[in-house]
Amino acid sequence: MKTTCINIIIIICLLIISCGQEKERSINTNLQDGNEFKNDSKISIDSYNNVTVENLIVLCKVWGFLKYYHPDIANGKIDWDNELFRIMPRIINSTSKKERNKHLLSWVKKYDNIAKTENAFYPNADSIKLYPGIAWIEDQNTLGKVSKVLIKIKNAKRDDNKWNYFTTDSPQSAVPKFKNENPYPNLSLPDVGYRLLALFRYWNIIEYYYPYKYLIHAEWNKILFEFIPLFIEANDNLSYKLSILKLITRINDTHARLYDPIIEDYKGKRIAPIEIGFVEGRAIVMSGFYKPYYKTDYPFRLGDQILKINNEPIESIVERKLQIIPASNYPAKLRLIARELFRTNNDKLIIDYERNGKLYIDTINTFSLQKSNIPYRFRQNKPYYQVLKNNVSYIYPASMIGGVIPDSINTNGIIIDLRCYPCMDNKGYWEFNQLYPASIEFAKFTTGNATHPGLFTYLPTTKVGNYNPHYFKGKKVILVNEITISHSEFMAMKYRCAPNSIVMGSTTAGADGGIIKVDLPGGISTYITGAGVYYPDGTETQQIGIRPDIEVLPTIRGIREGRDELLEKAIEYLIKSNPS
Repeated sequence: MKTTCINIIIIICLLIISCGQEKERSINTNLQDGNEFKNDSKISIDSYNNVTVENLIVLCKVWGFLKYYHPDIANGKIDWDNELFRIMPRIINSTSKKERNKHLLSWVKKYDNIAKTENAFYPNADSIKLYPGIAWIEDQNTLGKVSKVLIKIKNAKRDDNKWNYFTTDSPQSAVPKFKNENPYPNLSLPDVGYRLLALFRYWNIIEYYYPYKYLIHAEWNKILFEFIPLFIEANDNLSYKLSILKLITRINDTHARLYDPIIEDYKGKRIAPIEIGFVEGRAIVMSGFYKPYYKTDYPFRLGDQILKINNEPIESIVERKLQIIPASNYPAKLRLIARELFRTNNDKLIIDYERNGKLYIDTINTFSLQKSNIPYRFRQNKPYYQVLKNNVSYIYPASMIGGVIPDSINTNGIIIDLRCYPCMDNKGYWEFNQLYPASIEFAKFTTGNATHPGLFTYLPTTKVGNYNPHYFKGKKVILVNEITISHSEFMAMKYRCAPNSIVMGSTTAGADGGIIKVDLPGGISTYITGAGVYYPDGTETQQIGIRPDIEVLPTIRGIREGRDELLEKAIEYLIKSNPS
């Protein structure tokens, strides 16, 4: 029974448990329409206005609704990308709502031959986190007679054993996977039709299968009015990919990212390999990546404040980069921005900086990013387990040199440093049953729904630990900061529920729940968080992160002195708790 429970928890953590009952199915390639739209959507937009944009907004929503709600479309019987290209010219050229709805009605009526219908049956309200946001299909003022057809399709009986655009990995899983979305990798520069397909595809994936849609700061419907013009006008590769990057930034998710050669070249092929961090709201030199690169020409010291780069103030750089740095909260954004401050396509950078009240200007060399060996801050060469001064146990789950956690710890306290990303090769940190006296609830998940796209329901609460009268009864301190992300945050939740445990540090990255890949035209891949993660009482973790019980922030003085102030505070806390 113990082994079974552990396996269930592991499976949930890896986000491969859900309420669907479907194996992945592939697109039936026999249904592809030959070469009709191969590399060319046959769509052009020479000019547009607000009516055009409004028409495209309605098309995006209707197309996405049919994609996930119509049984035959959802299971891949129709090439739905091609259908978008067929209807889009008529919608673009419509000069009024009446004309637009006439074309939409003619189009959607081709798909109203629903064989079976049923009233929506939702689970118990207590198990529902998020209802589908599809009330708009009843808006006859906007849709006219199209509304009636959409309502009929909403009530269609959807066979949860036949899914295509929404797929799963196993009969036990309903975590959304979008493996059957064509990435059109041969399109070096997607035309306007394919660019709008990218926007429509991403918008509807977020609309129906993103567990944290309700946390998006901007109203998701209004995003279309802003981004349709951007995608229409993005007529070069960089503009197109920057438009995608700006779009994914809007969901406020540290898991959301876009790795693309053109974007990486735009950010800079070269770098001054110096670690910068934001401390007390300022860009501060943190440590010495520089030793292999600079000899006598390195001007900085720990704790120096960077003021300008190539005459641009740091505040201006931050404001500019905030638009293209996807992250769940501001501290996480600053961490990612700090990594990119010294990226450039120039051989040298002019740096204005301050030290002890004095201003300096120096020019530093940059180096090829590909050849720069920049340390991985999420995993370091620290021992996995060690006993610090004052007989305090220190555990670093991301250790690159390994080690063993003793079966029975008998020290003045335990510090678990989650300012990292744990390495699964390090055995013992995952279960760590000696922390718990019994089985304890610590988290619960939400998952999407195949038969009712947009519905998210809670899975059973996840537990950790077993009955253990000999558990470690001393104090435990869990260290966190903006580096603590995803798996690290999940572990912080897990350790926090142990008796005599506190979380110490600062705001974490606020992105838990595994990642899902989303393919877009042009061979572009981006990612989103795949499942909702909450405390047992439903308290949020996304964007908020793991809130510390005791906040400890680094100081510029501490950086200058080369101190780990958070670790010092943790040791001090444990020693005060064990004065003997």
